[in-house]
Amino acid sequence: MLLEGIRSGFDVGFYHYFPDLFGICLNEETPLAALKRYCQYSILISDIYKIEVIEDHHHLRIEYSNPLLLKYDDYSALGFFAILYDIVTFYTQDVHIKACVSTPENKLYREFNDYFHTMIQYGKPCNFIEFDIENLKIRNKLFNAKLNRIQKSKLDWMCEQLPANIPFATYVERGIEKIILSEKYSSDSELLATLCSHINMSRWTLNRKLQLEGISYRDVLKKVKLNVACRLLTNTNKSVQEISEMTCFSSQTNFSRFFKNHRQLSPTSYRNFFLQDY
Repeated sequence: MLLEGIRSGFDVGFYHYFPDLFGICLNEETPLAALKRYCQYSILISDIYKIEVIEDHHHLRIEYSNPLLLKYDDYSALGFFAILYDIVTFYTQDVHIKACVSTPENKLYREFNDYFHTMIQYGKPCNFIEFDIENLKIRNKLFNAKLNRIQKSKLDWMCEQLPANIPFATYVERGIEKIILSEKYSSDSELLATLCSHINMSRWTLNRKLQLEGISYRDVLKKVKLNVACRLLTNTNKSVQEISEMTCFSSQTNFSRFFKNHRQLSPTSYRNFFLQDY
């Protein structure tokens, strides 16, 4: 079962590899503090996904996005929300949530409705989970303030050990991919203009910064287009023509030639090769 697999990853995998993070999440003064702490230090698990915490007088809303996953194939939000839910239920069983995810509804996901005791809303524009704030203010009678300070100091130190600078090319790759998947551009030049607008940088500066890392924008664009095409071929039912248009090739023939030059298989053969066991 999908939920069991995700929870097994939490119980065995995540906790095994990140005991300091989950240790402090289970030693906070309130569930509210625990959720904020997890979001604060989740960069220790990954810097790919983006988290935004929004709090008002009645609710705590946590928004989640993963720019490297297709919105219609992104069940990672459900796994992330399951972890948050597990953290809260360590403190209290009186948990009321609302949750929305961008992935379409799938019968495999229905177990999440039972687990969260609510109807997950699927196919929405964004991923978020929302808690009633009052249920998150319950005091933890076992809270150890001194231990909490020690745990936080260690997590701060661990964050300092993370790579200081992610290569600029990586940021460019993520930006290009996000624009491609949005399907809101019609040419490579428009894509570049959109990218420069998003990162507030001129084309000249962008190219110069990439050259300092020994790579050209053209090479980055080719890499992203190829990676996106591979994922669309194996994770969706989109036709080769649709994928060709989505990655902005002038024709399906040019797309197929480009793909075969880099993967030594035609797009159709590549799809069949990866789907033959399903």
